[in-house]
Amino acid sequence: MSAGQSTRAQSPDRAPRFVLLVGCPAGFVAACREEACRLGVAVRECDPASAGWSDWLFAVVVTEDAYQERPYELEALARKARVALLRVDALDLCRPGSERALAAAVFESAASLDEDDAAIA
Repeated sequence: MSAGQSTRAQSPDRAPRFVLLVGCPAGFVAACREEACRLGVAVRECDPASAGWSDWLFAVVVTEDAYQERPYELEALARKARVALLRVDALDLCRPGSERALAAAVFESAASLDEDDAAIA
């Protein structure tokens, strides 16, 4: 198996669970993409105006600045999809190691939920 490839088999009849990143800095997006690739979880990036949901949405990670642009829409998105809305301060993501640590935590959670779903099916 090559580096970056997931060790988990994905069911061919459904899309992988994904995390939506809204208004996040490039370094954090890159860290999320690495974790997503490693764990077999998808990541999608968008601006606050185009945020949407699907059945496989796991969480929405949004910077505080992006949240302030459209708080009601983002809250409604999280409620409708029944997912966590994680608001992060972009300045906190600038601390050494914080981007990678947060990305790892979010995507490990998404991957474990996906494994739990596969075990039930």
